[in-house]
Amino acid sequence: MLKRIHATFYLGTHLMIRFMKRLAGRPGKGAFLRAYATERLVPLTHEEKGLLEKISRCIACGLCDLACPATVNPDGTFPFFGPSALPFLSRSVPDFTAAPFSPKTCGECRECEKACPEEVPLTKIIEFIKRKFEEVRR
Repeated sequence: MLKRIHATFYLGTHLMIRFMKRLAGRPGKGAFLRAYATERLVPLTHEEKGLLEKISRCIACGLCDLACPATVNPDGTFPFFGPSALPFLSRSVPDFTAAPFSPKTCGECRECEKACPEEVPLTKIIEFIKRKFEEVRR
C-alpha cells in the first residue's frame, strides 16, 4: 500500500512539474512570427478571417475583369490576370509577393464590386493584400 501511495505521489508531482514548465515556457507570439518568417506567413486578425469567408463566395465568373477600367490595355485587349485573380490570390498570404495583378493599379472606382453577382468585397481584398504584402516584406 505504501508503494502505491509513493508511486501516485511521484507521478502526480512530476505531472504538475511538467505542466508548470509548459505554462512558463510558452515562447509567445514573437517566437511564432520568427519561426514562420522564412515561410512568409503572417497572423490574421478576426476581421481578416471574416473577410476570407466573404472572399470564398467568388465563383470566378470574370465579370469584375470586364468592368474594371484598370485591366483594359490601350489596344483594347485584356491582360491574363485582373481583379478576378484577387480572391484566389488572397487565400495564400505567402503568394502575395508573386501577384500577377498589382493592387496598385486599382483606382478604387468599385466598378468590379458593382459587377460582381456574389457581392465579393474586391476593394477590401485589395486593401487586405496591400497590408499583408507589407507585413510579409518586413
